Amino acid sequence: MHYDGVSKIEKVEAELQKLSPQELRQVCDWLDNFVGDRRQLTAEFQSAVVESEKEMKKAELPDGTRVHVEAAEAGCRGSVASPGDPFRIGEQAVETGIHDLATNADHYLYGHPKVSHAG
Repeated sequence: MHYDGVSKIEKVEAELQKLSPQELRQVCDWLDNFVGDRRQLTAEFQSAVVESEKEMKKAELPDGTRVHVEAAEAGCRGSVASPGDPFRIGEQAVETGIHDLATNADHYLYGHPKVSHAG
């Protein structure tokens, strides 16, 4: 591909479009970790940790239960909806270019034969 006069972002976007869904997930995970590692411990982040601790106390987990707490913020996976806000799920949708993804999800996820209609 010829990149003269194209921004770095446009170059990256062009290369990302060539990746498989599995490769895109790997890039997304890497990018989330890359950005997350550079996140500063801001007051907002500290507040999110405190709120998470309060939620864990409500869960009444047995002593010794291991948990993983991670601050969620908009990133590669889209904006993060609060647990009680199911109407924001559309913000996390991405265009895949696969016109029959909903009908043939089992094919794309598990290798089942494609179907021509839902049912």
